[in-house]
Amino acid sequence: MSMHVDLSTPLTEEERNYLAMRGRYAELERAAQLTGESVGDLGNGDGTGPTVVPLGTAEQRATERERLLARLAEIDAADGQDGDDGDELPPYQDWNVKELDKELKARSLPTDGDKATKVQRLYEDDERSQQPPS
Repeated sequence: MSMHVDLSTPLTEEERNYLAMRGRYAELERAAQLTGESVGDLGNGDGTGPTVVPLGTAEQRATERERLLARLAEIDAADGQDGDDGDELPPYQDWNVKELDKELKARSLPTDGDKATKVQRLYEDDERSQQPPS
C-alpha cells in the first residue's frame, strides 16, 4: 500500500507510523522541521527500510565497550577459562611424536617408547611438578 504524505503540514499519527514503519526517518525529521513539531520515538520500522541504531558519543561507546569487556572477563573467570589458573594440563595426546620428544628432552626425561608412553610420562611429570615439595 502506498500513501502520499505532505511533509509541509503537521503529520497525522497514521502518516507518522507509515513513514516510521518503512524506515523513512529523514522524511519524518524534515516534516518536523517544517512544522515545528518534535519527531519523538520512531522505533526501528518493520524491516522494509533502513533501521536506525543510535551509536551515541565516542565516550558512550568507549564506556559501553569497557563495560562489556569487564563482563566478559567476569564470565571467563566464572568458567575458569581465563587461562591464568595453571591447573589445566596441555592435551599431549593431540601432539605429534616430534613435539612429544622435544618436550621430553627439555624436561630431561627419556624419549623411548610409543606415543602413549610418552604422553603418560609427560602427564606424570606435570603431576609431580604441581605437588608441593615434602
